Order: sequence, then structure tokens, then C-alpha cells
Amino acid sequence: MIDLNRWDAYLDFSTVALAPLGVIYCYLQNWHGDDREFIERWVCIGFPVGIQMLLLLFIAIVVTLVPADLIFGMEISDATNVWGVGVTLAAEFYFFARLGSSIRIAAN
Repeated sequence: MIDLNRWDAYLDFSTVALAPLGVIYCYLQNWHGDDREFIERWVCIGFPVGIQMLLLLFIAIVVTLVPADLIFGMEISDATNVWGVGVTLAAEFYFFARLGSSIRIAAN
């Protein structure tokens, strides 16, 4: 059985709250442009942006968790709870900001 803690709940809640806001932001960026082909742009631009976000997320997790273990003496599970939420939220903000700006460029 998986043991969920409050950090997992924070991450789940923030992801559920951030996703609709990110979609609305991207839609508004498309709307300010030519207001056409939103779904096509979301899919075609979102795929490479998602891969880029995942690579940056992997690098960020390695960079933040390795010092947490070596310097601060935290176990990886404790560091994942605290720092993993921040790194994951930053990656989600990055994804929607990058996707929105790319959609805005494509819509003009």
C-alpha cells in the first residue's frame, strides 16, 4: 500500500488547480492571435514543450536531491516530499508559460 503524506496532497491539489488555469491561459493567448486551430496548436506545440519540460524536470530533480542527500543529510524520501513539490510546480508553470508563449507566436 502506498503511504501518502501531506506533500503528496499539496502536489495533487496544486496540479488540479493549475491545469485548468494553464489551459485558459493558453486559450487566451490563441484568442489574442488569430483565434483558430487551438487544439492543433496545443497538440503540435505541446509535445515538444512537454519533452523539454520533462528533461528540465529530470535535471532539476537530480540537482536538488543530490545536494539534499549529501550536504544536508536528508534522506531522499524526505527531500522528495519538500523539494519535489516546488520543483514539480515550477515545471508545471514553465510548461504552461512556454506553451502559451509558443501558441501566441503561432497565432500571429
